[in-house]
Amino acid sequence: MKKTLKLFLVMTFIVSALVLSVAAAGTPKFTFSLVESTETAGGYDVVVHVSSPGGKVNAVQVVLTFNNEILLPADCADYTAVALDKVVDEPVFLAETKVGKKTYTYALPADPTWKTSGNKTTVTVDCYTTDGDKFDAENLDLMTISFTCAAGKKVSDLKNGDFTVDSLYIADGVNGEFAYNRPGTPNPVSFENTIVPPEPTDLFVKVTAGDIIYFQDDTVATAETTGDYKLPTTENGYVVVNSGFTAQKLYKVESGAITEVTSNENGVLATDSASLRKDSVATGLRFKSSFATALKNTVKEYGYLVTVESAYNALPADYVLNMDLVTAGKAKKGIAFNKADGTDIYFNVDGARTVVTAVATNIPLTKDAVTTNIVARPYYELEDGTIVYGETVKRQAAEVAQKIKAEDAETYAKYKDYIDAIVALVAEDPTYAIIDLGPLFS
Repeated sequence: MKKTLKLFLVMTFIVSALVLSVAAAGTPKFTFSLVESTETAGGYDVVVHVSSPGGKVNAVQVVLTFNNEILLPADCADYTAVALDKVVDEPVFLAETKVGKKTYTYALPADPTWKTSGNKTTVTVDCYTTDGDKFDAENLDLMTISFTCAAGKKVSDLKNGDFTVDSLYIADGVNGEFAYNRPGTPNPVSFENTIVPPEPTDLFVKVTAGDIIYFQDDTVATAETTGDYKLPTTENGYVVVNSGFTAQKLYKVESGAITEVTSNENGVLATDSASLRKDSVATGLRFKSSFATALKNTVKEYGYLVTVESAYNALPADYVLNMDLVTAGKAKKGIAFNKADGTDIYFNVDGARTVVTAVATNIPLTKDAVTTNIVARPYYELEDGTIVYGETVKRQAAEVAQKIKAEDAETYAKYKDYIDAIVALVAEDPTYAIIDLGPLFS
């Protein structure tokens, strides 16, 4: 909003017969809105707009309170912050000559008043016409009050109670004076405050009993019943709903509304199978998942996270396999696709889906190691840095080796030596209780 002129006139005359004249045209409507400066970065104006078709208004008082830890009063000319204990009229810009009327300026008292208590500051501003007539209120931005954000803050930090319009009065008698200057009670006027949006209503996603719901703060929930699942928060972010290993839906929460991101539906599907691999490239436990091929156009990266539930790794009892665990050095990340450096590793492509495998290597050939849970989870990273995860899969090398030997002759024949070596580590485990009767015979 451009401000080309600012006039502050000293009241040295009496405005005569300043009588309210709006009844014939109905009650005027006032709206408070926040407008970002088009010329100065970080500058904002609270705009007080009045609309009274066919009617006139002559004097108005505005009382509002704001959170001074988020917003600071600023000079309306350049949006530089003004100290709370020194601010007077710098932030206020009143409407200038409009439709033939003279300049509007402050009524009594001559300057706005600012009162601060803790993190809340209340400002009172009065304005009226200087020529004794009523100014045209058909469609008028009556005044602006300029602000800038406190260090490290942004206007989106404003919540209910951080910017309130406490009262709005229209003059009810001679000279446009308000109740503090003459007997009687001023006439409060209805208004709309759009500066802080209303608290969003509850949000729900459709789920089937057993679905796993992942939230952006890395918390996880399981749907106990089929139907609408109420989200625990309406904060902006993403919500992922996984239906076993067969389907995944991604939802975006923004400005109190939730929408399904259909372009990334079934973006990453985990698989209920794992296998073993041993060759000159890699030896270990293999996991397989399928990613939507279209993800290559919409994400930065995808791949696997893998960890080990060993005593040495000392995972927390309630750990979640995510990027935080990688950062903490308790999990590893394997990248299959990265848009920036051109990485694109895959097992095969069937058009709509790309199958990606990952091999967890360097599993010691010890009984303890092959009976320890190895945990894998596919993921992809959106352009905004959000991580979307697939299902978590836990497998033991011994478990997989035994299953392959019993059910998959082709794979067993291919990796027979490796599988037999793993199975041998647990093959002699007894399947019955041993009771030594020797001492009873001698």
